[in-house]
Amino acid sequence: MGLFSLLFAAVFVVFWVSFPQNRRLSLFQAATACLAGAVLALIRYVVIAEPRLRDYGRPLFAVALLFHVLPPVALSSAVFCLLGRLGVISAEHDGWASWLLLALVPYGLIFALVPPEPGTVKALVLLPFLWITMIVVMRFFHIRAVRTRHIAVRILFAVCMLIPPFLGAAAYYAWFAKETVLLICCVLPLAAFAVVHFLLDYRAGR
Repeated sequence: MGLFSLLFAAVFVVFWVSFPQNRRLSLFQAATACLAGAVLALIRYVVIAEPRLRDYGRPLFAVALLFHVLPPVALSSAVFCLLGRLGVISAEHDGWASWLLLALVPYGLIFALVPPEPGTVKALVLLPFLWITMIVVMRFFHIRAVRTRHIAVRILFAVCMLIPPFLGAAAYYAWFAKETVLLICCVLPLAAFAVVHFLLDYRAGR
């Protein structure tokens, strides 16, 4: 499991850039992504301790969302937008997902190497999978939100972009609570949209 967590993000990035339309980052942008991912991971796993919970329910879901699922996606997105605003990098919407996926490489490395807090458990396989599928699915809806001219459809796609983190948190909760059916129900939609996204990308690149 540790090896999967160490290598999954890096292997996925290689697969990601195999699609010509995803090769949009310069060497400098890639370096900023890796640096941001490393800094965020060090802050999260070295400085911030995970709350300990004795029972399940809403507190566990909130911990999963705020401490496990959102940080590498939401915080990296914030850094990406900030650097774009400052003119440090080119923050075009097409490069957002590639930048986040590159930031996940050092983030996943530090996540795998730092031991868990006493009384807590790390989902070494589930979390890297959730982070990547969430980014891919959010990109799926983001591209369609940007390209459509209909305001109502754009709002619908924007709302759909907010759903993956909550599905990811529910999947983590189900894994922790050993609710297999709920875990499958949360993971399958993410995986299905990610597969559809790659199939459409493949057809577009042919």
